[in-house]
Amino acid sequence: MILSVKLEDFLSHRRTQLDLGSGVIVFVGHNGAGKSSVIDAITFALFEKHNRGVNANLIRYGASRASITVDIEVRGRIFRISRTLIPMTRQHLAELYEIKNGTLVRVSSGSRNVKDYLSRLLGITPDELLIAGIVRQGELESIINLRPAEARKLIDRLVGLEHFEEAYTLLHQAIERLRRRWSSILGLEPSPITASRLKNEALILENRAKSEIKEADEISKRLESLENRLREYESKLELLRVKKLKLEELRNYEKSLRDIVSQLITQYSKQVSQLVTIIKEKRKVLETVRNAKRKIQELSDVERELPQIQKELETVRNRVEELISRSGELQGLLKCAEELKPRNGRCPLCGSRLPEGVKEFPLARSYEEELRCIEEELRKARSYESSLRRKFDELQQKFNEYKYWARVLENVGVDENKLELELRSLESELSTLRSKLDTLKRLATGNLHNIDLDALDQSIRAMIERILSLRHELRDFSEQELVQLERVVEKLRKEVNDLRTREKSLRKLAEDHLRMAENYRKLATKMEKVIKAISKVEELREKVFAKHSKVLTALRQRVLREISRRASEYLRAFDLPVFGIDIIDEPRTGGLEIRTITESGVRDVRTLSGGERVAVALAIRLGIAHVISRGKLDFIILDEPTTHLDYDRRRALLRIITQAFRKGIGPLRQIIVITHDEELLEEAEVDKIYRFRLTSEGTKVEAVTR
Repeated sequence: MILSVKLEDFLSHRRTQLDLGSGVIVFVGHNGAGKSSVIDAITFALFEKHNRGVNANLIRYGASRASITVDIEVRGRIFRISRTLIPMTRQHLAELYEIKNGTLVRVSSGSRNVKDYLSRLLGITPDELLIAGIVRQGELESIINLRPAEARKLIDRLVGLEHFEEAYTLLHQAIERLRRRWSSILGLEPSPITASRLKNEALILENRAKSEIKEADEISKRLESLENRLREYESKLELLRVKKLKLEELRNYEKSLRDIVSQLITQYSKQVSQLVTIIKEKRKVLETVRNAKRKIQELSDVERELPQIQKELETVRNRVEELISRSGELQGLLKCAEELKPRNGRCPLCGSRLPEGVKEFPLARSYEEELRCIEEELRKARSYESSLRRKFDELQQKFNEYKYWARVLENVGVDENKLELELRSLESELSTLRSKLDTLKRLATGNLHNIDLDALDQSIRAMIERILSLRHELRDFSEQELVQLERVVEKLRKEVNDLRTREKSLRKLAEDHLRMAENYRKLATKMEKVIKAISKVEELREKVFAKHSKVLTALRQRVLREISRRASEYLRAFDLPVFGIDIIDEPRTGGLEIRTITESGVRDVRTLSGGERVAVALAIRLGIAHVISRGKLDFIILDEPTTHLDYDRRRALLRIITQAFRKGIGPLRQIIVITHDEELLEEAEVDKIYRFRLTSEGTKVEAVTR
């Protein structure tokens, strides 16, 4: 039972305090005055349920928070639920207290904890509360005005039988999901045909595996013969390959020999060329020495003659100089004598006349004679000097040649005999080199026979001996034979590998087929179990949850009997000539038929008067509430129950409620009626009336005193 409701800044209520208690309580006021807000406050306080969207919509516009406090009585114990809403937060504060001797004792806190505790305390779920404890607008009399199918659908929804239809659909979806799930697991859609096909496939795979094993055994026998042939050919091929390696070795030796011979030919040719040059130079030196000695011997007298000629030449030169000097003097004297020659018979010096017959200087003739003699002698002396000079120059040239050959001999500094011995040694060495070079040139042509091996180095001799040995060993070797044998072996190997691969593939394939066959059998067995399980679920779905299943029909009949019994009990308290209700699920009409038991017998509800119809509707609604709550609810809220009712039915409804409540109608201790029709209150005997008005400051609630 709801004892009190206190609201602060909740929806249109700024501050509202409602003390309810037991009895019939009426909320009256115009639409939008805030009457239904109290229902939202109660359902939100108990189970966080409301019809206003998000929780933030419950806070009065402009307020910083909202709070709801609801006191309830449950089986003699009093509890207080307090919830506080804060804007911009998804959670809210919740506290649950038990009032003991006027003291608050906290029982639980936190929105989820409080809701769970109240659910256990009340023994009903939030959905059951909303269906059984609150009758919304239009749900009261509409239940008896519906067509049979619609009535059955409504009753099913109210008492929860509609969940059977949902379960029927959900089970179908679950079966389909199960099929899809097992289809994805099994790879096939489960069905008896598929299971049978899997078994047949298993037999086919086993037969195929036997055939594959038989073929693999035949290949194995053929392989044994081929492998024996292959080993024989491989043995021959190995010998030929060894010879091939030796052939490569031979070619390497021959190439190395050619390279070495080529290098030695180059080296020896260079040495021969150098020796030839050296010998030529030595011979030239020897010739030079010999020429120098011969020249020196030929010119040995020049050294003695040259000083004598030089001395005689100097004497002649001195005489020439003396004659030249005397010639000059005489010429000077003759010039003076010319100047002293009388001029016109007179002396050129004093001008005195000279004796007759004196025409020149007395010594002039003597000077002229002497001058002629000197000039003649001078001519002869010069001629002799010139001949001496030529002879001196010839001797000087020979002497220079003599000194040159002497210097040459001195510069050579080699003894002729020693040089001749050295030349003979070099010529012997040259002969040896030329002999080796000739041998090497013969080797370069590839001719290794009739070679003087002693003329070669030890390493070359060893190489030639190895080459000759290898040539002898490989005399019957054919590379073409090796190539042909390799092709044969390669072909055999490929054939053997192909057969091995085929054998392995066949055995693997047989193994896979046997495994697949086993898997198919297991899959078929598992599929049969799945099919059986799905079949049982489908059978359960059809037998229990189908619209016309025996279980649902029996359960609906049982519920309808219980509702009918409870509704009849409530109806008997209404003091009407209708004292029984029988709700029947009639397959003929495809829905529910509501029959009433009156003094005149069984009557269809549509034949009742207006007041009787309201009473029957209210009794059925209370019966449904009792069945849903299993007798645990002791209050019910009727929200606008007079909507769509005429004046007489409205008055009859409230009168029936009040009269029945006075007599006691089952477990109900509290009935809250919400209405905008104040005319109902004129003759109604209710316990409390609260008038709701909407003002500029929000909803105002006043207790009406009568």
